[in-house]
Amino acid sequence: MSHDSASAAHTALPAPTAFQPHRFAHCCCLITSAAAPVLDDEFKVAFNLTYNTFGGDQGDTGVDTEPFRTAIWYYIQRLYGICNDHYDYKQVNAFMTIATKGFAKKTACYPEIITQLDFDTFTTTFTADEKVHIVMLAAEARRQAALLYGLRAIMKHTSGHSA
Repeated sequence: MSHDSASAAHTALPAPTAFQPHRFAHCCCLITSAAAPVLDDEFKVAFNLTYNTFGGDQGDTGVDTEPFRTAIWYYIQRLYGICNDHYDYKQVNAFMTIATKGFAKKTACYPEIITQLDFDTFTTTFTADEKVHIVMLAAEARRQAALLYGLRAIMKHTSGHSA
């Protein structure tokens, strides 16, 4: 079964005039207020997912990994142009090796080219679980950045400001 643009054009959608700008703005406010707590919870779960270890059974246990997780989060958001004035970006270099930054950047910016070899070899320090957590942090930080830009565009559109 093929899908072409002609069949997509015949999908029953409301006429453009049926969705007035004030309805659009009202709908966005409702969606945002309803979705915000859910999204916030998802970001918190991804961020707080930790065993407080570096290196699993062979590594350190009882480690406060929050500075490392925070460094990943803010590093990825900085790649997308989002800067938190309250974060000391020197911490990124303090907690992330060049290899970890490279892997996190590749994960967030070019996920389609990540290979098993990339995953296996960017560090020998972390367990597979910890590497997956780095992937999750990078993906969620990117998703949050995209949502922030999307909401900004919607707010500009509904308030009549040019982009």
